[in-house]
Amino acid sequence: MTWPFAIIPVLPNLPLFYVLYRAYSHYKAWKASSYLLDVIESPGQLQVEASAQLDQVFAGAAGDAHGLLLTPDRAKEVVRVLGLGDEEAGELTRALTQAEARLKQAEDKIEKAKEAEEAEKAKKE
Repeated sequence: MTWPFAIIPVLPNLPLFYVLYRAYSHYKAWKASSYLLDVIESPGQLQVEASAQLDQVFAGAAGDAHGLLLTPDRAKEVVRVLGLGDEEAGELTRALTQAEARLKQAEDKIEKAKEAEEAEKAKKE
């Protein structure tokens, strides 16, 4: 009969647990990004090399309607040429989808701003 009273102290603390989880997640992301920055900035740890295979994939690439060089077809070719696994292919596809969505949002925002500007000009006339 006393077990319902054991839950009472936990329920008010759910927002606290959520905030603590978010803080911990942000701390982990911050530490990971600072580690990557250290790797990039330290000489000799990261070596950039040209890839003839990628040069062939992107040779003569004009980009898509948004100006992106990496299209879904080229992403499949990159996965094939580099011998990436299913997880890497999925991440590449997800990144490409996110980039396309952000470009679409930016284009929509620009289009709405132009429409608002034209409407304001029409009101002035």
